[in-house]
Amino acid sequence: MNYTTIETFDEKGFQEERKNGIGGSELGDILGLDQYACQRKLWYKKKNFEIDYKRDDYALRRGKRLEPVARSYFEETSGRKVKHSLPTFALKDSPHIRVNLDGLVLPQIDGEECLVLEIKTLGVDSFERIKKLGIPETYVSQIQYGMGIAGVKKGVFVIYSPEYDDLTISYIDFNESIFNGLKEAASNYWNNFIVGQYVPAQIEHEEDSIPTVCKNCEYRKKCKNLGSNGKPLQKDIF
Repeated sequence: MNYTTIETFDEKGFQEERKNGIGGSELGDILGLDQYACQRKLWYKKKNFEIDYKRDDYALRRGKRLEPVARSYFEETSGRKVKHSLPTFALKDSPHIRVNLDGLVLPQIDGEECLVLEIKTLGVDSFERIKKLGIPETYVSQIQYGMGIAGVKKGVFVIYSPEYDDLTISYIDFNESIFNGLKEAASNYWNNFIVGQYVPAQIEHEEDSIPTVCKNCEYRKKCKNLGSNGKPLQKDIF
């Protein structure tokens, strides 16, 4: 077993513990895997800067509230049982490489392996887009990272639509090459920007075309006035 586990007992403790490493949901910011990604935004969070503006994280709240519904729906549909409310998993030799799993799908028969479970609750447009185009890289990175840390060879991605009361189930094999790339990118970010003294670069944009992620950022006032001596760690992993 190459991982250790870290227990937290309330939301405040959990949020504090998150600052001690790079979790799966933070890989998108590091690698620029979607339109909302920003290395500097993550840096502000990890460095415990006070926010400039409070955002209403409706999607996050809804996801937490409906995760038990999606999990129960998966158990009913698949006939598999899920172990949830798990501790944080962290690599023994690199404890900043860590993940909080949505669950482990338990074996049905002796000798069968557990599966890493990742759950997303999405609105209609995102649900339809994933049904048509498949799971986006930012989600793939999360489950590959989770499988690698937990030492599990297979995972299952559950996408739940409360509006349709429907879900999609996708089974995914562990890819060691992808995991190693994710682990390297997370370690580079951690060592350069969190342990080290560098500051991630701002998102480049035209003066009259500010990205949506910047307009809605909780740290946009600070970021506007902060210089940079760092640069993004973009890397083609997939």
